[in-house]
Amino acid sequence: MYHSARLLLQLDYTDLSVGTVTQTQAIPFTGPISLLVSQLRNLAGDVQQVEGAEKITVRIFDSVTLVHEAGMVMLEWLANPLNDMYADAITTVVLEVQSNPNAQKFLEGRKEAFDMEVFLDRLELMLHDMFGDDCVHFKDSTNLCVTVGGATATVDPEKREVTCPEDETLREMLEVSVQRLYDALTPSF
Repeated sequence: MYHSARLLLQLDYTDLSVGTVTQTQAIPFTGPISLLVSQLRNLAGDVQQVEGAEKITVRIFDSVTLVHEAGMVMLEWLANPLNDMYADAITTVVLEVQSNPNAQKFLEGRKEAFDMEVFLDRLELMLHDMFGDDCVHFKDSTNLCVTVGGATATVDPEKREVTCPEDETLREMLEVSVQRLYDALTPSF
């Protein structure tokens, strides 16, 4: 685990200073993010998704931010006794989900009930709404192509992978949209 703290000092008209410490903690995490968010909801009740973030970002207890990155999650909070306690509880949940193969197997069993046909139909509908009917077509029986501004992206719904060598921004936008639709349709606890 990686752990850091930043100290921000403010000097007024005295020699005294007031400090705010922002804690950051990186925890290795390769498990399913949907299971982690579900377990965090069990712990905290309301887990708010942070809109507009490039990566999956949630706010827990209105004080700790969790960012999902490749192979890890990052926690960040303003240090005080209450927030430190919340961060410790969240860290425990992350480590439990990461190290508990039974929980991950249970989630995989639940995903078997996922209907790929429904996902494909809704994905096609979403892409038509995003880009228009003329921009979306099937490459083959399952892969979709989206052509925007001369760039063509291919979407593999089963792997939730997007390839677009001409336009990295289009690829990233489609990848996030496909993953969010998948997460929305995936059965949760």
